[in-house]
Amino acid sequence: ERTLNFSMAEASAGFFEGTEKRIEIDFRGDGSLRNAPRSDWDTVVTLSATQILNCKETDQFTSFLLSESSLLVYSQKAIIKTCGSTVPLKAVPKLLDIGKEQGLECEWMCYSRKNSLAPE
Repeated sequence: ERTLNFSMAEASAGFFEGTEKRIEIDFRGDGSLRNAPRSDWDTVVTLSATQILNCKETDQFTSFLLSESSLLVYSQKAIIKTCGSTVPLKAVPKLLDIGKEQGLECEWMCYSRKNSLAPE
């Protein structure tokens, strides 16, 4: 049996646990995900049910700050970390399509989700 400890403030506000969800895809090939247009990443984020708030580029990667976490795009790797009511699994086909359009193929993919404190 599992015991849950909630503060009175949490109990009165209604409990919401938006556990982190993470998708990491490694690609191989001669292309670069960083050459994909911004509109492709907008679509990935929209499919995940979140929004881009800001974007920063370095020599190594592009980072998108999302309303519910982040999207990191490297030359041959994409990582999307979300929480709340987001659905990043719905973006996987688009992520794979972006890779293919850039001359890449999926080498490895991982989906992880932390254990819920109060699963339904």
